[in-house]
Amino acid sequence: MRMSARAQVVAAVPVALTIALGAVADTGRAAPVRVKDLVTIEGTDPVEVYGYGLVIGLNGTGDGRTITYTRQSIRNLLERMGLTVNDDRIRARNVASVMVAATVTPWDRAGSLVDVVVSSIGDATSLAGGFLLLTELHGPDGKLYGTAQGALSVGGFDVSTLSGSRIRRNYVTSGRVPEGGRIVATPEASIPTRGNLHLLLDEPDFAEADRISRALNSFWNDEDLTTTLDAGRVAIAVERLESIGGFARAMAALDSVRVEPTTVAKIVINERTGTLVAGGDIRIQPTTVSHGNLQVRVESLNQVSQPPPFARVGETLPVRNQTIGFETGRPGVVSLPPTTTADELATALNALGVEPRDLIAIFQALKEAGSLPAKMEIL
Repeated sequence: MRMSARAQVVAAVPVALTIALGAVADTGRAAPVRVKDLVTIEGTDPVEVYGYGLVIGLNGTGDGRTITYTRQSIRNLLERMGLTVNDDRIRARNVASVMVAATVTPWDRAGSLVDVVVSSIGDATSLAGGFLLLTELHGPDGKLYGTAQGALSVGGFDVSTLSGSRIRRNYVTSGRVPEGGRIVATPEASIPTRGNLHLLLDEPDFAEADRISRALNSFWNDEDLTTTLDAGRVAIAVERLESIGGFARAMAALDSVRVEPTTVAKIVINERTGTLVAGGDIRIQPTTVSHGNLQVRVESLNQVSQPPPFARVGETLPVRNQTIGFETGRPGVVSLPPTTTADELATALNALGVEPRDLIAIFQALKEAGSLPAKMEIL
């Protein structure tokens, strides 16, 4: 029996998908990951610290004279060194005012080194080659947690010429000082000595919390060690920690125990950049997608009209000729069974020449039609 042309197109798509994707694995199961990457230990939150400082040694790319607080900072710095300078006489294009930020954890002790991020707050054009002067780092409570100093690593460049040409890579008004921060005070960790120690899930989910609890109990061969309280908390009995080697050994197990994370059927769309991210295990309901391309082209051909040789009258004038044309691509039809996943549909549409923005529109239409059982988030 011979098939119709439409039936041949519909039947050929799954075959093409099989050839393109090869042996498709079971996308319903996620790869196991460490429990350490899924939870946070309650009471061990880090402290965000920051401070105001100066970067010196710039090659004329620092703050201009309109940034008055930079001149005031230079004056205060020089006064502490026994020099008195009027603000009006300070012209230091080699200095920039910056904010310095870092993160201090309860496991950092006095003398530990951490990386710091340095960002310009004035009109400096580049921090490349600069040196951060000693800067105090305070927490939200006003307490001094550390100091920072060292040479900046910008990781980019910004070069311009007097004629207006400019070439830039990455941002040069922000950089890092590797291990430039030194801890002077340690944040307090509120770890309970009795009752329960809680593991907080980064993405609360009842199934994932239960998997973590079962995996930890199986690892320590103790069914009463952990308990699932709700979608976001797994409780560890503090009294039973001594039987498994104490708090440190129990927390080290979070790096050894692996569980399968729960995946959420979700599609994230950024229409500004034409980006679409969809989970591969999203099952699409039976549906048919038709797509046709229409391309409109406008071309300009610039010519010059001038009088013939030795003509006594006439004027040379530019002439712009415009032509308009359009092309309509042959529409493609894709019909997919209910076992089709989102990545298989994207592969099929890409084979038809669908552009990323058109792909976003198709997924939005599938959502409205009820064929896409997934949450959709627009950035």
